Amino acid sequence: MKMRHTVLALTGAAVTALTGLFAVLQWDDATQVAPMVSAVIAVGSLGVTVWAALPGSRVRSRSDAPIRVARTGTARVGTGGTANTGVMGSAATVRRAEVEDTGEAEAGDGGDANTGVKEG
Repeated sequence: MKMRHTVLALTGAAVTALTGLFAVLQWDDATQVAPMVSAVIAVGSLGVTVWAALPGSRVRSRSDAPIRVARTGTARVGTGGTANTGVMGSAATVRRAEVEDTGEAEAGDGGDANTGVKEG
């Protein structure tokens, strides 16, 4: 089960358990338990919010995945344009790129053609 599904399932279970607890407790007991539960949930929510805001916390799992390009078609462009049938991108992107059997790329005067891997 993915982490998102696990978190969603645990959240649903917690809400169900608290609903059942409040249904069973007497009003005086429930009014004493509710603020404590709210405080714990607030602190947990704050922690999750900070964790989600940290740089790279969501991207890290995808940044190592290879980028595969295979059996692309033909790209043609006129003067000054860019024709690309491979991969173009930042150094981090092209480092993970795998290109195989790409199509033709043709560029006119002053244009740029790429059929493989190109940084930029």
